[in-house]
Amino acid sequence: MKVIFAESGQGAIIDNESCPTLSSLKHYLNTTTNIPIDQQILLTSSGTQLKDANYSPTHSTEIFILFNRQHLERNTATGGDNNSSNHQEPNQWFKSLVESQILAPAGSEQLDQLHTSFTTLVNEYTVERTQPHSQKWSHLNYTEFYQRFIKAIQQSVQEVANLASQHGIMADTLTQELKMQATALNAALSNLDNHIKTTYDHQNKFDRIAKRELGKHTRWTRLVDNDLSFMHQIKLHSEIQTQIDIRPGAYLIDCFSLAPWDSAKTRLQKEYDRLQRKTNQVHERMDTIYQQSTNTNVQRTGSDAVVNKWCW
Repeated sequence: MKVIFAESGQGAIIDNESCPTLSSLKHYLNTTTNIPIDQQILLTSSGTQLKDANYSPTHSTEIFILFNRQHLERNTATGGDNNSSNHQEPNQWFKSLVESQILAPAGSEQLDQLHTSFTTLVNEYTVERTQPHSQKWSHLNYTEFYQRFIKAIQQSVQEVANLASQHGIMADTLTQELKMQATALNAALSNLDNHIKTTYDHQNKFDRIAKRELGKHTRWTRLVDNDLSFMHQIKLHSEIQTQIDIRPGAYLIDCFSLAPWDSAKTRLQKEYDRLQRKTNQVHERMDTIYQQSTNTNVQRTGSDAVVNKWCW
């Protein structure tokens, strides 16, 4: 199998038999990358996160992408003392990738020396051309000068060819890493799409539950209002009014305290409002996620076009 390190675009070929379980693979990656086991996120190229249940390295052509959870969460981490003993430095390979410039290929110093040599030769020739006739170079001097000049040109051609070869190797390496990072990006975006689909499914379930609960609250509130209206319409018989010592012309509602009814109705209304706010918040979050997903897919299309143009 092949494991791609998402942050660097580098990778490693691992023998399937040496990592028969997901736990053994994570232990191996911890040894080679220093990424803690609990901070490793492994995805398939289709964006599915590896779990014990779906890990089955049966083919040598399988590709897994390794993400470091610490790096994914570095922008959302709360502020703190960077000098704290609990602060963990990024892995050296990632740190060098981010903080260090790409080293120039070996041989650039030789080019600088050759440039200095050419400058010296040009200055010698310029000085010779400005000398009086009596101090002009002899034929032997010119022969020696042109020999040195031709030798410098030959050395320059050789060094430029060597540097061009090294630049080509470096370009191929960077291109390969860019391809691997593009693969990792596509896997991460596919994983995001899967999460969005799951979130939409959960939202639909929540909507059904919320509508059912809101419907219950609406019916309960209506029943309370109907009961109160019914009690307002029933006028007490005069004999009952005499027995309970209540004012003449009283209605059934006058025999009870309205406080419990009002309290129950207020409680139902508050619960209704709470559920309504929660539902609206879920819809707003889903709208935000959908917008972010749309923007990400647009950027994904653009990045794919760039990678396809320059790397394939």
